[in-house]
Amino acid sequence: MTTEPRSRSRTTEDGSKRKARQWGTTPATRRRILDAALGCFDKKGVAATTIDDIRAASGVTVGSVYHHFASKDDVFDQLVQEAMAEYLSGIVDALEGGAGVEQSVRRLVRAHVRWVEERPALAKLMLSWEESERSRPSGREHYRQYSEAIGAWLRREALAGRIRRMAPDLYSALLMGPLMEYARQRSGGITTASPRTVERGLIDGLLRVLETGATG
Repeated sequence: MTTEPRSRSRTTEDGSKRKARQWGTTPATRRRILDAALGCFDKKGVAATTIDDIRAASGVTVGSVYHHFASKDDVFDQLVQEAMAEYLSGIVDALEGGAGVEQSVRRLVRAHVRWVEERPALAKLMLSWEESERSRPSGREHYRQYSEAIGAWLRREALAGRIRRMAPDLYSALLMGPLMEYARQRSGGITTASPRTVERGLIDGLLRVLETGATG
């Protein structure tokens, strides 16, 4: 009766362990790939960025990239989800944390402007997604969640008579429309106004739109 050398068994076992360590999904590696991809998307654009660009920027192997993400589109979607969640959380906290409509609007505008200024790559990515994906089922679901989150505050304030009542779709267009247009202009390098100047103008404009004495 022959017995396979124990050394080969150990080698095979050690190799399996190394392979498991190499391809194991880790939060640190995932974060590294996402951060690298964000930098590539910001510099080259989503369409022009390749998986190899992401691999080179992250310093991991192609296999590791594909172990964590199914495709470049998957990386893009994950970044968009993070951006939307982070942005929406800040916006809702700003609205809900205000003591009255005016303070809530001031907090909303400042949170938005600060996010665009401090997270320019994510802002650009979110705008890119909005233009290309909004009409798709996943995009409509993101938009629904977004509308419901800010809609709760809007409905409560309208029912209490503290803001002007209008068709629900108009709230999004008139309240968030100017904020997103500022984000587009800032991301495109079009506006030269200082953040403080932008804040003052947006706050004044939004309060005029929402005030109960406004006429339509």
